[in-house]
Amino acid sequence: MCYLTKKQAEKAANYLRTQDDIILFAGCELKDVARRVEVKKVIIAPTEIKDKFQLKIEGFIFATFELKDNKVINYTKTIIKDTFYIDLAYVHVRTGGYQDEQSNEYVWDATCLGVYLGYTVDPCTDPFDYPSQPR
Repeated sequence: MCYLTKKQAEKAANYLRTQDDIILFAGCELKDVARRVEVKKVIIAPTEIKDKFQLKIEGFIFATFELKDNKVINYTKTIIKDTFYIDLAYVHVRTGGYQDEQSNEYVWDATCLGVYLGYTVDPCTDPFDYPSQPR
């Protein structure tokens, strides 16, 4: 879902503007490293296809990590300023989660934004634990 109608782009952009950070992760790719991104600006950009738009995120990658059994491993802090054209199938946002019985801490889910907004999309991954590490 990288080429969107104006309505889809506006809905996704409005949601993204409420988020402090998001996860960019293509679960289909073997050994893909997830990037935790601080969202500074969301732009709806026209494309070469008539009546189709893309979303552009300006921000900072402030951490990278891998997933094992839907759990965060190898969390590494970093600071890289970047601009991303995003695909809603590979953007994950913080959603309701669960109470961990062992630690008694609340664990947020990272859910595919396309799925969360109700679009037909295959994120290639189930919801996973949203990193709990501070920035």
